[in-house]
Amino acid sequence: MTNWRAARDEKKARKQFETANERFQRRSCYLTLTCLLIATCVHVSLYAINPKMHVRAMESAREGIVALSLPPEVQIPPPPQSIARPATPRVSALAEEFTIAPTTFEANPAENLPPPPASVKRQEKGRTPVYVPHDVAPRVLNGTEVATLLRQHYPRTLREAGIQGTVTLWVYVDAEGGPTDCLVHSSSGYPMFDEVAVEVAAYLRFAPATQMDKPVAVWIAQPFEFSLQRTRSRLTGSG
Repeated sequence: MTNWRAARDEKKARKQFETANERFQRRSCYLTLTCLLIATCVHVSLYAINPKMHVRAMESAREGIVALSLPPEVQIPPPPQSIARPATPRVSALAEEFTIAPTTFEANPAENLPPPPASVKRQEKGRTPVYVPHDVAPRVLNGTEVATLLRQHYPRTLREAGIQGTVTLWVYVDAEGGPTDCLVHSSSGYPMFDEVAVEVAAYLRFAPATQMDKPVAVWIAQPFEFSLQRTRSRLTGSG
């Protein structure tokens, strides 16, 4: 009994004077066993709580074969054939010396000659409008002046009555651009309008029509409009 107490006292005295390293070495065995016990309990509880795991059968997915319709075949035309080079013109060889028989009155008496051709007379313009081929139509040069004349000569009687109308004239434009003849193509139904349009048409000035860059005389249809809002002339004559 006395030895046991002495050993206990000695052990307590030794614990009082032991270092931290000695204390760790003494407790490390108990700490290791305690940690292993706790880890074992945790793992056992996790396996017990969680459901059982199993491997799912994996099968390879197979897709069906899809038939695709191909677009129609495009027929590519063959390349154009190369243009043949034109043949080299050949110059005919003339004789170095050639003569022309002289023409004399003795060899050609007057009684054997054909009659002279009839003189060709210049065709005069008629009163019937005819189409004359041309590349560029006549163009009015004094449209503002003609429009002013239409306003000034608007028949007073028709103006006060509120009457309006349109007159279309056939105008013969010579090669110098002047109106040398005039006919009523489409009447307005009022002789006063027709007379004023004919009088004013004499003051028109044109850039003449051309055929192959040469001035030509042509007939054109030239409308004149009498309106109470604005009295004007459609100065874009057509052949």
